[in-house]
Amino acid sequence: NNSSNEETRALLRRIKTLERSVQITGSVLAKSGISLDDMLEGEGDEDAKDSNNMRNLFGRWTDKRYSVWKFENYDLPESTFTLLITEPVLSPGFLIGVVAVGICVLSLTLVLISEWDNTSPENRFGVPAGVSKEVQVVQYLSVVIGVLMETEVPLGLEIIGKEIEQYQLGRRPFNRGRVFFSCALRLVVGYMFLFSLWLVVVQESTVLDIFMDMLALEFVENVDDIIYELCKRGFFGKNLRIVTNQNYSYEPPGTEEKDKSGRMARFSVWCRRTIRIIYYMNMAAMLAMLLYVNLTQNVGNYRCKSLSVTFGDEVWEGALVMHDGMDPEDRLLIYSHFNGIYVEGSRINGRPS
Repeated sequence: NNSSNEETRALLRRIKTLERSVQITGSVLAKSGISLDDMLEGEGDEDAKDSNNMRNLFGRWTDKRYSVWKFENYDLPESTFTLLITEPVLSPGFLIGVVAVGICVLSLTLVLISEWDNTSPENRFGVPAGVSKEVQVVQYLSVVIGVLMETEVPLGLEIIGKEIEQYQLGRRPFNRGRVFFSCALRLVVGYMFLFSLWLVVVQESTVLDIFMDMLALEFVENVDDIIYELCKRGFFGKNLRIVTNQNYSYEPPGTEEKDKSGRMARFSVWCRRTIRIIYYMNMAAMLAMLLYVNLTQNVGNYRCKSLSVTFGDEVWEGALVMHDGMDPEDRLLIYSHFNGIYVEGSRINGRPS
């Protein structure tokens, strides 16, 4: 009996010590503004969530991704293309955006015209007859690097996706027509850059020329970003400095009633997938066309097929002329008789013609 009484007293002392510890912990948490009951309830809720999510690992992964996406702002890029969306028409910001886009389009158009002048009906892309292996390797590297540097196409598609998302949520943060107009200009500039890059790559025959032309094209495409940075630093006046130092963004979907089923989250995921597919398709298409050019180049498809010859009025007296199966004959050779166009693979009476 004495031993059982001692055990009971020891157990009571432990219980009182535990109660005192809980009271001290509760008072400390209360001073910090934290409720112990809320912590216990929250822990229970988290355990319930984890148990439910463990039933479907794929659902758990997608729920986390969707929940993060729901509360993320999408900031519009710092570019003169953005000024075409946010600034009033005929305002200084809008006009500087138009000027920047005009410079990009005009410069890339002149590049395309210059490169197209090197073509001919027989050689549609102005490809040289042959290049070294080093040049061919650099051509593929330049295409990959150029596509990675090009940002206008993915940005344009991404902003279009965000605008469609806002439309489905019933929001209209910006003028929708101007958003699509700005994105269309982005796509035009981006694809003009990619086509110019491809023409430059296939027409050049030295490593240094390819890299120099690629960097020049990248500079031309980024003229709008350079103008925007100058505006931010106040080089074009106080008004443009104020305009370009403002931030514009699309609000996140949040917990809208229209998105209870996760429809908008799935749309966002598919939008990003579509952008990636188009991005990779651009690179794949350029590499495939370059591979075709290299293969046809190696078999001589771009060699000169004809040669125009003009000898003049000179003559050669006492020339030895040999005919098939006959002895050499002393004759007068008139060079102008051989004037004309010589076509590869064309022969008349066993002679080139």
